[in-house]
Amino acid sequence: MNGPKEACLRRAKHLHFLPYIGSDYDAAEPRLLVLGHSVYAAGADEESIRKWDQAQNVSGN
Repeated sequence: MNGPKEACLRRAKHLHFLPYIGSDYDAAEPRLLVLGHSVYAAGADEESIRKWDQAQNVSGN
């Protein structure tokens, strides 16, 4: 991704990654870009994340 979209995303204060935007995005009608970022584990150590995953039956494989 280059050009105006990338420049706009780089200026965003709270976006800490550049998302993949498919080559057909500009041709799509209507265009909708949804960005998500998981923050449930912010500040947690690996052990507490592992315990949470086990409690939720989330597989790490």
